[in-house]
Amino acid sequence: VDTVVFDKTGTLTEGVMNVQNATISAAAGSVLGASFSSLINETTILSSAHAIESANSHPVALAISRYALSAGAKNYVATDLSVTPGSGAAGRVNLGTQSPVVLIGSPAAVAHSSTEFHPEIKSAVERGQAAGLTLAVLAWDGVALAVFAVGDQLKSDAAQTVTDLQNMGITPWLVTGDSSEVAATVASTVGIDSAHVVSHALPETKLEIVERLKSEGHTVLMIGDGINDAAALTAANLSMAMGTGTDTAINSADITLMNTGLGSV
Repeated sequence: VDTVVFDKTGTLTEGVMNVQNATISAAAGSVLGASFSSLINETTILSSAHAIESANSHPVALAISRYALSAGAKNYVATDLSVTPGSGAAGRVNLGTQSPVVLIGSPAAVAHSSTEFHPEIKSAVERGQAAGLTLAVLAWDGVALAVFAVGDQLKSDAAQTVTDLQNMGITPWLVTGDSSEVAATVASTVGIDSAHVVSHALPETKLEIVERLKSEGHTVLMIGDGINDAAALTAANLSMAMGTGTDTAINSADITLMNTGLGSV
């Protein structure tokens, strides 16, 4: 092995995400019209977030669900749920008088499926990106209403593991679905060269990176923990899944690391 490709969340980091900041914009919701006016409030918006994210096992989704509950979210039922790895989750939430389609995902994914972001939403996204946090935007019927800025912490042995691998002549890469700001912050902290960092990576992007490195003659080790890592884990010459990861990742990997740290790599 001469190249190692790391996922970020749950691999280099603890995978225990927490909402650091939440911005809920009542002003943004005004375009939904009078029939929604009684529903555009913090409790109902957070309740809709909980309805979608409580059914999603991604660390960011779990953080948003926990945050919403702690802030007094009510239990609403979501139907027609769908999760798109690397983009987000959506479903129809019955709020009583209305049942909007609720989408929660990366700013890019939600922007693609919604009207132009209100200035309050844009500002919250920019602040979160500048802080190197992972962002999730919530929209009702194509109108963005809230931004959740979510943070994770690096595993205590992440930087040492990267250094040890480099000392063995192995070149580390970071390929993550997170923003370029988050990716750059993590890479700099653990010692991965910025030329070997790929952000905004979808599952197929991770697969493409592994395949490209192999085609260039490299022997590739892939280390990941999520469903969005599965294809890349299968394609690598050697693959390791974190034992704390999803069943899909574990089933796709050659080796499962049973402890939470990276020292055994």
